[in-house]
Parts: sequence; C-alpha cells; structure tokens
Amino acid sequence: MQIGKIIYSIFLVVCILWIPGLLSAQTGVSDEEVDVIRDYNPILADALKINLTAQTPESNTTPEALIYNTNVKYFELPYQPIKIKPIALNKTPEEDLENIYVKVGFGAPLTPLAQVYINSGRSDKLNYGLFADYISTNSTDFKDYSHLNIGGTANFYLNKDYVIPINAGFTNDVVYYYGYDADSLEFDKEDVRQRFNAYNFDVAFKNLADNDLNIDYLIQTGVSGKNDINKYGVINPFLRLAADKKLDNDFTAGAELFLDFYNHKAPVNQDNAVTHLILHYGAVTPEFSLLLQLDNAVEKQGRYYALPTIEFSKDLVGDKFVFVAGWDTRLIVNNFNSITNENPFVGDTINYKSSVSDKKYAGFRGSTNGNFSYSLEGYYKINRSMLFYVNNPFDAKRFDVLYEDATLFGGNVEVNYFNANKFRIMAALDYFSFVELDLEKPWFTPTLNWTLAGTYYFNSKLSATADIFGVNGSYALLPNEVIEKIKGTMDLNISANYMYSRYFNIFLNINNITSYKYERYYNYPGYGINAIAGISFSF
Repeated sequence: MQIGKIIYSIFLVVCILWIPGLLSAQTGVSDEEVDVIRDYNPILADALKINLTAQTPESNTTPEALIYNTNVKYFELPYQPIKIKPIALNKTPEEDLENIYVKVGFGAPLTPLAQVYINSGRSDKLNYGLFADYISTNSTDFKDYSHLNIGGTANFYLNKDYVIPINAGFTNDVVYYYGYDADSLEFDKEDVRQRFNAYNFDVAFKNLADNDLNIDYLIQTGVSGKNDINKYGVINPFLRLAADKKLDNDFTAGAELFLDFYNHKAPVNQDNAVTHLILHYGAVTPEFSLLLQLDNAVEKQGRYYALPTIEFSKDLVGDKFVFVAGWDTRLIVNNFNSITNENPFVGDTINYKSSVSDKKYAGFRGSTNGNFSYSLEGYYKINRSMLFYVNNPFDAKRFDVLYEDATLFGGNVEVNYFNANKFRIMAALDYFSFVELDLEKPWFTPTLNWTLAGTYYFNSKLSATADIFGVNGSYALLPNEVIEKIKGTMDLNISANYMYSRYFNIFLNINNITSYKYERYYNYPGYGINAIAGISFSF
C-alpha cells in the first residue's frame, strides 16, 4: 500500500514539471496584439456538393377483404296490417247509344234503297244485332238487279269468362243474262232471269278470361250454302278447333284444326273435303312483329299441300318508317259460292278445282303525326291453277272457267292524308304483269287499277266526297277462238251528306258521272249515270 502511494507521488511530480515545457513550445512569436476585424465567411462554391434523390417506398393500394361475422337473432314482433279502403271515384255516366238506324232513299233509274240496323245496347249477359239491306234497279234491256241481305249476330256471356257467339244470314240476288245481241236474238225476261239464295249459320264457344295455362281456345261449327234458280249450288259444313298459348316475351304459339266439306249439286255432282292442320308461332312487340305458320292441307283426293307463311315487320324509325316482308302461301278452294260472287253469269257445268297462291313480298309502311300514312309493296307471285273466265262456245251470254299456271310480279302503293274536320284524301294504285302464262292472254284480267278519293268538310254539318277510279283493258276469248279487246275505263262518283242533327242526315249520291258503260265481262256493260238521294235517322 505504501509502495502505491510512493509511485503516485512520483507520477504527480513528473507531470507538474513537464506541462510548462509544452506551453513554451512555440518560439519567435511576436508579442504584438492582433485585432480581428472580419468574421469568418465560408465560400459556398468551395463546398462539397452531395446529390440526394428521394424515392417513395412502394405501397399496396388494394384494399384487404374484410370478413364480418354477424350473429343473426330473430325477434317476434306483433303486426296488424292496415285495412285497405278503396277511394270512391265519381262515376261517369255512360253515353246513350242509338239502338236503331234507318236509311231510305230513291234514285234513277228506279232505284229504291232501304237499310235497317238494330242492336240491343250494352249488356253483360247478351248482346245482339239485326240488320236488313235492300237495293234494286229497274232498267231496260234486262239489266234489272236486286239485292237483299238480312241477318243477325248475338253474343251470350257466361260469367264474363266465356262467350257463345252466333251468326246467321240470308242473301237473295236477282240478275239477268243480258249479254247477247238483242238485234239478232230475242228472249223472254223469265228465260234469262237468275236468282241466287245464300245462307250461313255458325256457333262457337271461346274463353274470355285468363286461365292458369295461359291458353285461349275456340270451338266453332257451322254451315253455309248457295243455290240458283235451278237448285244447283253448294252446301259447305265446317268444324274449327283452335288454341293459342301465351309464352314469355310477347310470343305466342298455337294450332288449329279446320275441317271443310263441299258438296256441289249440278248436272254433274262434285264434292270435296279439305283438312287443315295449322301450326303457328309469333310475337307482336313495340319494335317488331313476327309470324311463322305452316298450313298442312289435305284434299279428299289425297293431295297434300305444305303452305308456309312468314310475316315480319321492323320499326326502323318508329312508326314513321317500318320495313315489312313476308311469304304468303294459301290454298284457294274454288266453289259455286266464290265463283258466282265474282262472276254471276257462269254456266251450270263448271269444273271445280283448287288453286294455290304463292306470294313473296317486301316493302315499307309508316305514319307521321297521326294524320299521314303510306304503304309501298312489291311482290312476286306464283299461281298454280289460276282461275280465268272465257265465253261459253254454245251460249255466248254464259261463261266457262279455265285453270292455268301463271307467274307474275307487281306492286301497290297507297297514301292517306287528313286534316281533322277539314278534309281527307287517299290515293292507291295496284299493278302487276304476267311473266309466264300458258294462255294466249289473261282472259278478263285487268292488270292495273287506281283510285283517288277525297272528302271535304265545309263545316260541322256539310261534307262532300269525290271518287275517281280507273282500270286498264283486258281480253275476251269468244267462240271460234276470236280474241276481243275490252277497253279500260275511268269514272267519277260524287256524294254529299248534310247532318241536320245528331239523329238525322240527308244524303245524295251520283255515280258514273262520265256515263261510260264499262264491260267487266264481254257484252255485259255496266249502268250509265245514276243518282240516289234520301235520308237516314237513328234513335
């Protein structure tokens, strides 16, 4: 311990003696006083530059999926629904309807006119209507003519879910075979008189209300017939079963079974039976409509017809410009009723044969602002066994029928415009041309007809109508293979109507103002100018 203290004392003495020597190490330094008059000013240019580049660390912006675990707990709460009460609306009384309409008139040459219509008015149980229509003309050269048509319709409603419609009618037409040369031939009036009696009756059952299957169905049966003064004619009973089902997206599908039977009584009796099984599928939407249909028809002789129908329309610019196209194939069962309606001067010995019309068409239609409408269509048609008339070689005032295949193309256009309470105007034209025809000429078949019609309203009571129509010429095949040209025609009809009151009108009709006697069939000129005036009233 003593030794340590001795060593520490020696070390302390050495340090004391050595430090003054260090403090006196600088020599030759002047002892003058120095005054500092400027602070230190470093120069930035002489500084060392260090470039630092900052970088943002990467970050993940995708949110992490959060998983919640919520416990579900049900609470029973008492709830009393509020009773719904209808709001009482003021009932608007229904407007009274006129249940009886009568129109009577008289004209030249000796033309009486009478029309009567009666309806039952509104009813939830039974609606019915009755009608009678008569007109006749007494002229020279056996051109007398009379037409009587009476009938009625009724609808029996069963609990607003079903309806039973019934239709019945009777028609009597009297004409005369005046198509002969009166200078060389002479007949008594009764010898050239012809009378046709036609009748029809049908009854049906169909649903009105919706059902769980969304099916609308119809069952219909009936009979029609027509005979002439010699008791020659046809009886046509039929049965129709149809069902349509509503599908999704405005589409419907359905099927129809139609049984049609024709029994002709003539010097040589003929009959025919046609069975149709029609399948169809289609839709009607605000933008387009579509119908796909196939009629499978079988005649008594066993001949089968596949008759497709396609109808398509598409709105291109709303209702203003609509594209339409289709394929329409149908079976035309020519019979005594249909032929005598078109030409009442045919002979007694007619061969009845069915025709097939195969038509493909395309065009446009549209309407603007509710007062202008138009349609334009072009078509190509193939007619198998097309019906034509020729003069009977043994009786020139009667006609026979021919059936020949024909191919034709054509088009039609129609334009309508009206200004409410001011005027209405309509123009229409239909033209076609035969491309292929086995006959020398298309006998008694005009290929052009046109109409221009307009109505002007002078005020709320007085209006006038004018119709101008025209048809081009045709050809007739006479005995001994003589071809006769039949001229076309253009004619004008005018009429006026004065509404004295809601229930009473006065009318005037003047027809064939040009008084040109157009021959629709050879040696059968029409009437010249004729006029008829009268009154109509309802209550």
